[in-house]
Formats: sequence, C-alpha cells, structure tokens
Amino acid sequence: MSSQANPDETFSADNAKDLSFGDDIRKALKPLASLKLTVALFGFSIFLILAGTLAQVELDIWDVVRDYFRCWFAWVPVRVFHPLFAPYLDLSGISTGVGMWFPGGYLIGTLMAMNLVSAHSLKFKIQAKGPRLTGGLVVTAIGAVATWLVIESGHGSNSVQSATIGWDTLWSLLQFLVVSLLLVTAWGVISKWSENRTESFSLCGVSVGLLIAAYFLFNPREALIDDSGMRILWQLVKGCGASVILLAGCMMLFRKRAGVVLLHAGVGLMMLNEVVVDTSHVETQMRINEGESVNYSDDIREFELVFVNRGRDDQNEEIIIPKSMIVAAGSPEAPEGRKLSDDEMPFDVEIVRFMQNSNPVERRQLQIEIASTLGVPPFQVNTADDLTDLCDDAAKIAKVYEDLEKTLGTSLPADIRKQLVSIDDVVNYAFEDWNPATTGPGETMIAAEVRPGAGTDSGGAVDLTAAYVRVTEKETGKELGTFLTGVFFELVKRSSWTPNQVEVAGQTWDVYLRFKRYYKPYTVELKDVSKTDYVGTNTPRDYRSVVQVSDPVADEDFEQHIWMNNPLRYAGETFYQSNYGPPDAVTGKESTTLAVVSNTGWLIPYVSCMIVATGMLAHFWIVMMRFLRRRDAARTLQTGAIVLAFSGAFIPALLTLLMGRALSNRGSDSDQPKPILTAEPQSWFACAVPWIVMLLCAGWLVSKSRMPSYESTEANLHEFGKLPLVYEGRVKPFDTLARNSLRILSNRETFKDKNGDTQPAIRWLLDVIANPAAAREHRVFRIDHPQLLQKLELERRKKHLYSLDDFFDKIPVLIEAANDARKKDSKERTADERKFVELQSKLGQFDLLVTTFQPPDIQIDGLGQNEVRQQVQTAMRVLQQIDERQPPLAIPPVKSDDERDFTASEDWETFARGWTKSYFSVNLLGADTSKPVQFLTEIMVAHANDKADDFNKKVEDYHRWLSKNRPKELDADRVSFETFFNNFAPFYYSAFSYLFAFVFAVAALMSWSKPLNRTAFLIILATFFVHTFALVARVYISGRPPVTNLYSSAVFIGWGCVVLGMIFESIYRLGIGNIIGAALGAITLGISHLLAGDGDTFKVLQAVLDTQFWLATHVVCITLGYSTTLLAGTLGLYYVLAGFVTTRVTPEASKDLSRMIYGTVCFGIFFSFVGTVLGGLWADDSWGRFWGWDPKENGALLIVLWNAILLHAHWDKMVGPRGLAVLAVGGNVVTSWSWFGVNELSVGLHAYGFTEGVWATLWAFWLSQAVVMGIGLLPTRFWRSELSASPVVATSAGEPSTEQTES
Repeated sequence: MSSQANPDETFSADNAKDLSFGDDIRKALKPLASLKLTVALFGFSIFLILAGTLAQVELDIWDVVRDYFRCWFAWVPVRVFHPLFAPYLDLSGISTGVGMWFPGGYLIGTLMAMNLVSAHSLKFKIQAKGPRLTGGLVVTAIGAVATWLVIESGHGSNSVQSATIGWDTLWSLLQFLVVSLLLVTAWGVISKWSENRTESFSLCGVSVGLLIAAYFLFNPREALIDDSGMRILWQLVKGCGASVILLAGCMMLFRKRAGVVLLHAGVGLMMLNEVVVDTSHVETQMRINEGESVNYSDDIREFELVFVNRGRDDQNEEIIIPKSMIVAAGSPEAPEGRKLSDDEMPFDVEIVRFMQNSNPVERRQLQIEIASTLGVPPFQVNTADDLTDLCDDAAKIAKVYEDLEKTLGTSLPADIRKQLVSIDDVVNYAFEDWNPATTGPGETMIAAEVRPGAGTDSGGAVDLTAAYVRVTEKETGKELGTFLTGVFFELVKRSSWTPNQVEVAGQTWDVYLRFKRYYKPYTVELKDVSKTDYVGTNTPRDYRSVVQVSDPVADEDFEQHIWMNNPLRYAGETFYQSNYGPPDAVTGKESTTLAVVSNTGWLIPYVSCMIVATGMLAHFWIVMMRFLRRRDAARTLQTGAIVLAFSGAFIPALLTLLMGRALSNRGSDSDQPKPILTAEPQSWFACAVPWIVMLLCAGWLVSKSRMPSYESTEANLHEFGKLPLVYEGRVKPFDTLARNSLRILSNRETFKDKNGDTQPAIRWLLDVIANPAAAREHRVFRIDHPQLLQKLELERRKKHLYSLDDFFDKIPVLIEAANDARKKDSKERTADERKFVELQSKLGQFDLLVTTFQPPDIQIDGLGQNEVRQQVQTAMRVLQQIDERQPPLAIPPVKSDDERDFTASEDWETFARGWTKSYFSVNLLGADTSKPVQFLTEIMVAHANDKADDFNKKVEDYHRWLSKNRPKELDADRVSFETFFNNFAPFYYSAFSYLFAFVFAVAALMSWSKPLNRTAFLIILATFFVHTFALVARVYISGRPPVTNLYSSAVFIGWGCVVLGMIFESIYRLGIGNIIGAALGAITLGISHLLAGDGDTFKVLQAVLDTQFWLATHVVCITLGYSTTLLAGTLGLYYVLAGFVTTRVTPEASKDLSRMIYGTVCFGIFFSFVGTVLGGLWADDSWGRFWGWDPKENGALLIVLWNAILLHAHWDKMVGPRGLAVLAVGGNVVTSWSWFGVNELSVGLHAYGFTEGVWATLWAFWLSQAVVMGIGLLPTRFWRSELSASPVVATSAGEPSTEQTES
C-alpha cells in the first residue's frame, strides 16, 4: 500500500527546519551581539592603547605599531609601565621577558567588527515593507555607490592634485545652500506655528545656527579659510553628500534608528581604513639639493646594505641585502663569523658589528670632548701631555674613561686604562686598537652605539643605523677589507670622506648602508627652496619648495609649488613639505625634504567622518524631537525659549542635554523636569540681594581693568610699558617682556624694592636695562630647593626670594654643577640636578636682558685707523654672540636716505646693536643717530637718574615718532591693548569670582537655597562675560584660535565647563549646575595661572601648525570634549560624595543627576570624536598620515572609548544612575591623562607643555578619584542618601536602576 505525503504537511516540516536553523543562527550570534562584549572590547582597547603609548618611551613608534596595534597578540612587558610609576616605583630593571600576552589590535578589531555586524543582524530590524522597503534599499544602494565614487575620486594614477570645482564657486554654492535652508526652515516655522509649537521653536533654533553660518559665509573667504582649508572642505562636502543619501535610505528602512545604523556604518568604514592603511600605506622621504634631480625616495624606517658595480654606459649593477638579513647576521645571538653569501655575489659579507642607532665620532671631535671633560681649553691643549698634568681632578679623569666606555660600548680593563695616559693615547686606542675598520672613511671616524629613537620624534631625528662590514673574496677567502657603513654618509656627504670600495675580479664595487630606496618612473628637480622665520628668531614659520616634475612615460613636465599644508598629488602619491636644509658649508646650496606618501584609501577617513557625524546628529535630533513632543504647551514655551537662547554656539549642548532627559526617562510624563520659570512669590529682599551681590562682584571685576594712575612728578611706567619690541617671534609691549621675565624668575609679576614697597614688573625691567647694579639688589630669584640653597650657601627665607648679589660669588659653582647635569639626558637627571639647570636658565634670562641693552665698551677717540677697525670688529663679534641667543629686539626698522647712515635697517635689532651702529655712524661718518636709539637711550638715562619729567617727555616723544614711522609688523592698537590686558589680568580675577560664586552655591545647600542659588548664578554669569571677553581678547592679541597651547586649553576648558554648568542650572534649578560650573571655572583658571609660569602664553606656532581653519576647529572641538568629560566626572563626584555624606541624593535627585551625566557624556563623545577625526584629517593634509598612534592622539582616543563604555554600559542596563556616576568619575582620570599625562612622556609630535612636578599632582588626583570610585561601589546601606524607591533592575554597580533606555 502506498501513501502520498500531504503537501501542506511537507511545507510545514520544511518551514520548521528553516525556523530551527534561523534560531540556531540567532543563538550563535547572540553572544557576539552582546553590549557586554562591546564594553569588554572597549576596555581591552583602552589597556592596549595605554600600554602602546607608554612603550613609545623606549621603542620607536613603528615598532610599537607593529608589536601592539597591528598584530593578533601583543606581548606587554611589566617594564612598559615604568614611566607611569617611575616617580615612586622603579620597574625599569625588570626583564622584558616578564609580562603577559594580551589581545592585539587585529584581534580586538576583528571581534569589534563581528560584534557590530552581529548586533545589527539581531537588534536592528528593517522596519519597512513594500514600496518603502524597495525605495529604501535603492536609496541606500545609491548612497553606497556615491560613497565608493567619493573614495575612488582620490585615486588618479597620473594626475596632479586639483579639484573639479573652483574654491570660490564652492563657497558660492555653500552660501546658496545656507540661504536655501534658511528659507526652508523659515517656511517650516510659519507652517508649524499653529500646529506644533515645539517643532517651530526647534526650527527657530536651527535657523539661528544657520544665520551664524551665513554670517561667516558671507564674509570674505580668505579671511576665514585658505585654499588648503578649502581642499579639506571639498572632501568633506563630497563625503557629506554621500552620507546624506545614506541617511535618507536608512530613514526609510530603520526609521528612528537610522542615525545609529549610519553611525555604526561610519565606524565600520573607519576600522576598514586602518586595514587599508596597514596593507597599502607607504611613507617615504625625498631629499633633494637645489639644482639636483632625483628619481627615488627613501623609507627611513628601513635600511639595506647595497653593493653597486659602476658599469659602463651608466648601467649600474646593484646587489641589495635587506634589513632582516642584516639584523639577523649582526645580532649578538648570531654565530661568530657568520657570512652572508649568494651565488650572484662574487664575495661574502660578514656583519662584524651592527648598531640600530649610532653617533659618528671623528678623531678631532673626540679630542675636543676629552679636553672639555677635563676642563681645559680644547684648542690650546697639548694632546700628548699626561692626563694628570692637564687636570688634577681624579673624578674628571675617571669620567674620561667612563665616556670612552660608553662611546665604544665596551668596558676598559684596568691594564688598558693604565696604558691610556694622554689624550693621544685615548684617541689612538679608539681609532686604531678598537676600531674594526681597515679602510675607507672608517679610518678617521668611529661609530658609537646609542639608544635607538623612541616615540615619534618631535625634532624629526631618525636612527643613524651603522654597521662594520667585512668583505672576503668568495673563491680565495681573501679578506678585502672591513668597512664602516652607515646612513649618515648618505645624509651628510663630504668630499674629504673616501668612498667604501672593494676590488673583486677587476671590478670595483661601492659599498653603502642606506635607507630602503623606492625608484620612480619620473624625476623631481628642486628649483628653489625657502624658509621663512618668525621675526627675531630661528623658529620656522614656513617652508616651501618649487619643483619640476618630469615624467617621460606619462608625457608630463610641469612646475609645482609645495609648502606646508599644500601638498602635490601626482601618480597616486602625495608630496608634502617636510623639512628644510640650510646652505651646505661647501656648496652653499639649500635642500628640501619632501614626505612621499602612497595611500589608496586616503579619502576613507573624510567619508567615514561625515557618515559618523551625520548619524550622530540625526540620532540626537530624532531623540530630542521625540522628547519635546511629549511636553505640554507651557513646557514647550519654556523649552523653546531655551532653544532660541542657546542655539548657535550651544546647540550641541542643548541637544545632548535634552537627549539625556529623553533617553533616561522615555515615556514618563509624571516625571517632569523642574520648571525653569517659576511663579512662586518671593520677598523683595530675596529678589534684590542676588542682583546687589552680582553688581558688587561685577563692579569689583571691572575695577581691575583700570589703568594705574601716576602723579605728575612720577614716571609713567604704564606708558613706557606700551612701547613695542620683538621677542620670541612676535611684536609685544615692554610690559609683557617685564611680566614674563619676572614670572620666570620669581613666579610673580611684582617685586618689593629695598624699602619694602610693592613695585610692578616694568620697574624691575627698567632697572635691569638702565641700572643693572640696582637690579642685582632686587630679591627676584626664587630658590626653594634645600640642596641648591646649600650649594649657594644661602639661608632659607620665608618667601624663598633672593637677589643676585646674595649668591653672586657662588655663580661659578652653580654653573659647574649645571653644566655637569646638562651632560646627562634630561630624563636621567636627579631632582637636585634639574634645579641646578633651572636656576642657571634663570640667570641666563637675567643676563640676556642685561647684555641686550648694554652696548659693547667702545672708545675710538685718538685711535688710529687699524685700531678703530679692530674695535669695530670686536664690537661686531660681541653683537653677533648676543644675536645668536635670540634676544629681545627693541629697535624697529629705520629708513634713511643718507648713504653714510648705516644705522638704517630693514629688520628689528637689539638696542646694543642699534646703539653701536649709531655710535660709529655719528663718530666715523658724521651722520645722525638713530631716532629709536636716541629715544630709548634718553628714557633709560632719565630713569637711571630718577628724572620723571624727562622720562615721561621722552616716552611721549617716542610714541609720537612710532605713530608716524610705524613698522609693518607693528599694530600699535594691538600692542597697547595687550598692555591693558596684562594689567587687567581677567583670568586671574575671574578665578576668585568663580570661587566667590562657589561659596554661595555651597551655602545654598544648607539654607535660603533659592536666593543664594540665584546669587551664585548671577555671579557666575557676570564672571562668564569677563571670562569670554578674556578669551576674545587673547584671540585678538594673538591672531590665533582660542586654543594653541596647554595654557590656552585650560582657560578654554574652564569656559566650556561654565557654559554647560549654567545650562544645567537653567534647566534643572537644583543648584548643582552652579556648584559644578563655579568649581571647574575656578580650578581650570587656577591651573592656567600655574601654567603661565614658563613665560609668554602667546607662543608662536611651528611651521606646520601655523596654518588654517581646520586645525583651529580640531583643537576647539577636542577641548570641548575635555570640558564635557570633566563636567560629567565632576557631576559623578557630586553624586557619590553627596550621596555618601548627605541625604540630598533622593531617588528624584538621582534621576536628575543621571540625566545630567548621560547628556553630558553624549556631548563629550560627540565633540571628542569629531575633534579627534578633524585632527586626523588635518594631519593627513599636513604630513600624509591620518592616524599615527602618537601619544596625544591615543589620549584623545581613550576619552572617546571611555565615554563609549559609559554609554553602552548604560544602554545595556549594566549600570544604573550610581554606576554611571562612578564610571563618569573614571573619566576624570582618563581626561587628565590625555590632557597632562602624555605630555610628561616627552615623546610624540604633540610633546608640548612638559611641566616640572606634574607627576606628583597627577598621582594625587588619580588616587583621589579612585577613592571616590571606591566609595561609589560601597553597598547603599553605607550611604546616608536613600536611592532605592522605585521598581528596579539589578546593576553591576551594586544599586538598582530605573532606567528604561534604548541604544
């Protein structure tokens, strides 16, 4: 009997199998899709990046990248953490074999990619059907194609860099776009006004932002952004276009989750970029002398040993031995006598000694170093004399042997030391007995092994790899010679060096150790190269080269100008201006160094950045709008008022803060925010007091801006302080020089004279330049180190201030100790030695001021012509020595029609040079004296003779002369304003005002809260205006963006914290915003005051930094990220400490604080991420490397990752309000490491702002944050505040959570 299967039953069975298979897939993907895995991977990434950053102290950056970030497993030795614990725990002696294996960058990145794909496969369902689904897929596909086209547009194989659109046309299109969007939003406001006030107010906020953009766009383009900035803008515009198309597709497919999907897609693309860089990125250098042509570039990270057979008809045969074989043969583990042999080589090669980095030392150089160690004149010493006859100091003689051992890399037995009795003996031992070289330049030079470079060297130095190479004939085994080879022979070519050559079978082979070479199908000729320095310095402001590119294959021959931030893109490679070589001592020709980068995916970061930013903004906007629609009409009016008030500069802050509310309390109408506008009746006294206190505080701040007044019988020092000079690359007033110099010496801007009266810095400077004897009596040198006081035989004083006369006799002792300390690496100096060097530097600053304004001692009356000529030559030598110290230049350029007048000059000069030239001009040529010299001389004489009337008259005359003969570099209004700014000191007094507001805010926690909170808020508001004025004033004075160095970052971070604190207080009315804003404002301004101790806070920028719009945008965004992360951490501190000590953290307050922290973290991750990526884009346009794993870059990435941990742990309900607060406190540790810690490593392209003693402060801060985090993890029964009052979800932080949030 046969049976027939039921089709329906068969279908059901197959369907069940399919469903079962689908369930199996989902079960398999579920662990990979977990947000807990995401958080764990973020944590692993933070540890790996920290270890890789610390490793750069000992290893080269490229070794770190290979061993930590581009590997599957990384070996992390314990000693890598030595820089972190060095002040208190020495880990440097631990072997590198002691450590652990840890997931490397490849493994973590792969797991992150799997986690991302799995999460989207399971948790992000497509929410479209039918035509919407089809349309969404089509639009998304179009966006993907557009993205690919944008990336592909950067791959022109034989094209010169150019844009498909003119910059002025692009600017006009942007203007049209902004105007169009303004019209659209205006129409939206009008059409929605009667239907939905919330959306109308939101659109009004967008309109304000567009108006601000329009204000900048309709100003002249060149005033805002130059051509190099427009090039980046063009790439971002293309990326933005692709991302908007992708967003439209995602909106159709994923609706409210479109922003998150797009954001993650951008992150995935950015991760893909690192893979592309690893596989295709090649970075080399092209060094060219003027008039020369080259057809190759060098990879300075790799080297090769090359034998070149110079054949006929310019056909050279090359035999190349790669780096890997050289290192293996030259390692200590290699068998002695191991030879490198190949059938193509007519000889065998032995690596006698290999040095990754070396210091080439010539015979005469070694003689001079030995003489200097002995303390005898190196050019007058008889090198044949015994060492004991030259020096009776046994320690110095022992130092000669120790230095020789370091140079040779070997110990000297006692019997050898006994034989080395003279300088000649020591030198001959090094160059004859120890030296393996038998011929070539190695006969007159030895290579001393030194520690390989570590980190990304900020000075551009590279390892000078060297090797002693022995060559033997293959057939006979005859030794043909041992040669010293090294890359330094390629870098510095001298005609006196005989080439390394070997004769084999009648053929001559040249022997080179050179950087790995990449040959090109084209040639690049350097037609001209130039360097522009900042006025009065040797600090480069700009390099630029003119090159001729000739490509016979592509039939191209063109001239191109290359300068900083304006590279040449040709034949799939990009040429960046990297360095400049001064005129050669022999040929007189300058040279240039071009970085040559080949990277097929260079446009990926531009596109991925715009995709992430678009996704973030879209998600923030969607969430905010969903939240606002739930508000009632009255609340809508208030929220709209906030949107209007803070749109533009504060739109991102508002979006994230409101988003924090929305995500943290989705759908809970009963839990409304505190009203901003209250109608509670208050007494007139309670209303008046806050305003009265605010006006008093504001009046006090404004009173500090008053200029000092002088009696008619007193010297007007303020007017003298407004006179201009040039120092450290910029024009500044005498007042600034006085304050900065005195601050360096004493950490103060005032001093007390012999009568005990407080005097301004400008009076001290006048005494220094006009009456040095009186200046030596002023107690302005701060000396507080016990060992230094003992060395100078000084008694400890209460304020640690001493005059130069107090220790003048002991200066030789100090100089000797400081010079000994300077012979050591700065990292190896003891605390005592650092203080010796510091005081010597202070004395150098004092001496520089004195000598700059003290002309040489000249007297030509009654002298013959030869004697006069000798006087002139001697004076010029003295002046040249002064100029080499880059002193203050007080004499502006002077024009003269008198041919006899050689006082005329096109450049600023020192007073000493100007006075000397005037003296010779008047006494030898009968010409007039220089007017600026005359004025300054008469001013100084009047001050020295205490003649106030003459002093004031001459100052006034000089001002009048300058107004009529203004040098091109001088902006008199700006210099005068700087004097006003110095006298005002708005940051200094604002710190006290913020502290005053903090007292009121804390008092409000105890009683009379509303009036006191209002008082604190109004004081903060008034101080904020002064703070803002000071920031704008710095921008005006420097002509730079608000953040250019460590000092300016502190004042800007404080400004950002105050802004957010005021927004918090406006929204929540809890008093917390007042406390946080005032505290952070005072603390950051206090930090900035300490950072100002190094001198001028308006430092000029290096050439690559003296650029454009995007660098400014990058640093502003990064510092806003610092601000918000610190603010979130401070909110966490308040949450934990207030909850532990007081009963104020109620369940309601816990929710509000959690919302504040969450919204601030969202703000922080947005600006940290965007700022970090913009920095990468600027770096890519400046030197061809989007991401280089530099310590400062890593620090910024750590902030992004830490904030990402907070958000993902919060979304997964791993932590509730208290856990979120604890994690936010950890953000303070991460931010302080990024802000200050990485600077202390003294490695990297961003190694700036090193400050003595910061490690101790950092550790104290980190330990305090750790204590607070520990308190936060205590069970709630130890807390005074009650936190559990509503339905809960268990959390990892030990407390319940009421969060009902979404990713």
